[in-house]
Amino acid sequence: MLEGSKASRPRTRAPYLSYLLRMWSCSAEGEAQERWLASVESPLTREQRHFADLESLFAFLRTMTGQSPASAPAPSDAED
Repeated sequence: MLEGSKASRPRTRAPYLSYLLRMWSCSAEGEAQERWLASVESPLTREQRHFADLESLFAFLRTMTGQSPASAPAPSDAED
């Protein structure tokens, strides 16, 4: 029997990760801006993780890939 869920913890850096990503927007009454919610599902284990905002999703992806927030690329102002 497995203790806890090992699929959500990064092992040695996997050369390949696969997730089904779902995203949807919602806005509560009185909120000026829509909020984006997300979930990921592992196709191998069917484990699902839900995120209340995009930053939480990005933090999960950085953790799973061994990236730190400091190594994340800065947003580009290349819109012309």
